Amino acid sequence: MRIAYIVSSLANSGPIIVVNDLVHEFVLHGHSCDVFYFDDKVQLDFPCYVQKINFTDHIDWKKYDIVHSHGFRPDLFVFIRKPINRIKTKFISSIHGYLFAEQYSIWGTIRTFLSGGLVLLAIMRHERLVVLSKGGVRFYKRFVKFSKIKYAYNTTRIIDLEGEISTNDKNKILEFKENSILIGCNCGMSLRKGIDMLLKALVTLPDFKLVLVGNGPDKARFEQLSKQLGIEDRVCFMGYRPQAYRFLKYYDIYAMPSRSEGFPLALLEAAACGKYVITSDLPIFLETFSESEIVTFKMEDINDLRRALLSYTEQAVEAFQDNIKKRFVEDYNPERFYDRYFKIYKELMR
Repeated sequence: MRIAYIVSSLANSGPIIVVNDLVHEFVLHGHSCDVFYFDDKVQLDFPCYVQKINFTDHIDWKKYDIVHSHGFRPDLFVFIRKPINRIKTKFISSIHGYLFAEQYSIWGTIRTFLSGGLVLLAIMRHERLVVLSKGGVRFYKRFVKFSKIKYAYNTTRIIDLEGEISTNDKNKILEFKENSILIGCNCGMSLRKGIDMLLKALVTLPDFKLVLVGNGPDKARFEQLSKQLGIEDRVCFMGYRPQAYRFLKYYDIYAMPSRSEGFPLALLEAAACGKYVITSDLPIFLETFSESEIVTFKMEDINDLRRALLSYTEQAVEAFQDNIKKRFVEDYNPERFYDRYFKIYKELMR
């Protein structure tokens, strides 16, 4: 099978990581892959041919069995450049989140519906839409013909569980932790990720400290909030780090208090490492892991978040860590990920 992937850039970000995983798995299984991208942001290596493009460039679609685009610009490129005449090549788009909900938190009502409408327009000429969960199918069938939608869970990257962070970072984390229970969160610093809830919960939990790895538009807001709450000495902002999963071994608890998620790649990394995980009660978390594998709290309920954090005990940790790692191996390993996408591609080619 010959596949073309079209992405916005080669940045180390969620949707591009998924494409990177896809390419690695399909190349490993003997398929031919090419990757086309728009922006000069190159952070991930792909084991195949890659080419920077713009909207005036021509791609010989007939060379490919499948063209798989990820993101608005790649989808729009397909919308504009796909031949009017019928060809054997099949076009697929993946949407990596909940369209209107995620944009509303950034742009407000009018821009959200305008931009959301453009995204839906851009995928009109694709034969298939892939979303990341069963919940995603229920959401998008309101806007897209149901028979056109498929879902596929992500996997985690091929991560080096023995890999180590820098000596400076390691010393900083260990000195910061001391004898506390250390909560960790690797994510973009935005309100959508619910970091403000963690900071508020920390106020009455003097035995807990928090490490945040990542940058984002609301990082300064969170730094200011930690000062206002009087907990700045128990919060460590590490900033962006490549391969942030390498910090997982130093956390006692991995927290994902998100208000919205397409698919929780960071949660899969924590599961692969067998961490004790606390999440909000988002449907995507409840779909991907059970109550015997993660501890959940009610969204926006700071007291319930405190309750979840205080559930951290030696006995609970051992059971949950075993369960979540077993679930990852059974349902979210790279082979399952490949099998699901191969089935979607093959069905479309018939």
